Amino acid sequence: MENLVNAQEHLRMAYAFEEERDLEEALAECNAAVEVTEGALADALNLRGTILEGLGRKEDAVAPYEAALWFDPDLSAAADNLFELEAELGRGRELVTVAAFRFSTQAHAAKARLESHGIRTFLADEGIVLSGTGLSSAFGGVMVRVREGDVEQAVAVLRGEE
Repeated sequence: MENLVNAQEHLRMAYAFEEERDLEEALAECNAAVEVTEGALADALNLRGTILEGLGRKEDAVAPYEAALWFDPDLSAAADNLFELEAELGRGRELVTVAAFRFSTQAHAAKARLESHGIRTFLADEGIVLSGTGLSSAFGGVMVRVREGDVEQAVAVLRGEE
């Protein structure tokens, strides 16, 4: 418990230094948060990636984003950061919608199924559905998206063929 409290304090300081644009100090605090939790604090790993990007160390930023997603696959900020960075580095892969659901719970079930097969999955427009405004149908529901190269396998998994 004490480690988590220490990690959160380091992370709070890292965010404060980042806001002040003191990226070297922010990185040091972020690294301390990751070290205290042995890398298990996804928010700290995501922040580490953001800081490394801010320092112009874009190649170094990929691994922290990937690690953050390993610890917390639902950390959309890390998924978005990684996707944008990969695109910037010329490694971008288009996301393709393979399914859409009226309810968020259905989309999360599909996401879990796909990720259990090793397919990285992203949800789109979930916020609109969760807002309760009744706009789910107008926006096509919660969309389940995968990278272009995973479409065939994802469709097979969702159809129960794999």
